[in-house]
Amino acid sequence: MDKNKIRREIQNVRAELCRKSDEFPLQGVYLDGRKDDTLVVDLAHSKSRVKKSKSSLIQEPGSVYIGHVTLTSGSSEDIVTSIISYLSGRGISIKKLVVIRCNGTADNTGWKNGLIRRIEIHLWKSLQWVVCLLYFNELPFRYLFQYLDGKSLRGSIGEKLSGCGKHPVIGFKSTDCQIPTIDRSILRKDQQYLLYISMEIKSGNCKEDLAVRDPGPLSQQQQIEPSDCT
Repeated sequence: MDKNKIRREIQNVRAELCRKSDEFPLQGVYLDGRKDDTLVVDLAHSKSRVKKSKSSLIQEPGSVYIGHVTLTSGSSEDIVTSIISYLSGRGISIKKLVVIRCNGTADNTGWKNGLIRRIEIHLWKSLQWVVCLLYFNELPFRYLFQYLDGKSLRGSIGEKLSGCGKHPVIGFKSTDCQIPTIDRSILRKDQQYLLYISMEIKSGNCKEDLAVRDPGPLSQQQQIEPSDCT
């Protein structure tokens, strides 16, 4: 194996992806972001982990994973610039883009400086907006909860929630729901806990080992919010 074999293979794969991109142009892109611990190397060649915002890109139709973009900031302008630069660097054109999907935060849906609007201005055409409304349901109640009980867990409701995991589980009626089939090994511990709780709610009976399991401390920054527990 010569030293340039891997480089040639990368070039071949890139050319193949560009060919497929021409045959199946990007018509729909779904994106979502989160902050992850990222390994970085500083000028002194020492390694450390810092939290960086990343955005995952999915091509639709077909649910094809395009890749993820590391963002310099969470502003809509920087996100759009990073996404367009990322796609252009991989030979993926967005000229035939028709639909874009994201969550319903103001950074994405703002009529003037939102992410979707900035992409429309870049393309000089209107796009179909597919907006996830989970935040539309969650955030108003969260802000109402924080207004009534405060942002910390020191309010009258929050103090009771801080020790709610130690109370015994009382009898409850089952709630019929559809739980997707998913490989549990790919889930984080808090996601596994949510899956098990959902299964018990559907069955109408909580197992003893699950009733005494500690889901971890409540935090405004974690997936399990005080308002969600309420």
